[in-house]
Amino acid sequence: MYCPDDSNVKQFYTKSRVTLRDLVKTRPTLQDVAVRAGVSRTTASFVLNGRDEMRISDAASERVRRAARELDYRPNLAARSLKTHLSRTVALLSDEVATDGYAGRIIEGSLEGAVASGHMLS
Repeated sequence: MYCPDDSNVKQFYTKSRVTLRDLVKTRPTLQDVAVRAGVSRTTASFVLNGRDEMRISDAASERVRRAARELDYRPNLAARSLKTHLSRTVALLSDEVATDGYAGRIIEGSLEGAVASGHMLS
């Protein structure tokens, strides 16, 4: 193994340091979408949130939507709830679901209904 002398220790460890982000594939961010589309983060946000009143060209809008598809971008719902102060979360509480023979179908139907209306199921 290579052992650097004292004068190169800091440079050696700085260059060889591996971060968690290097090891773990992270979800694409809005900034990633904006960079891929060649637009600002604000423009990407307006397009993906359907802000039609903004003056964004059709070509730029299409580039943003294409970049989001290519990166498999999904909004971070936890971050959105912090910004909007709305969690859009529905809780499913029951004392019988775990023992009911239809438990899986109840949960699946609840999840589908929540997602269809733009909510998360907790």
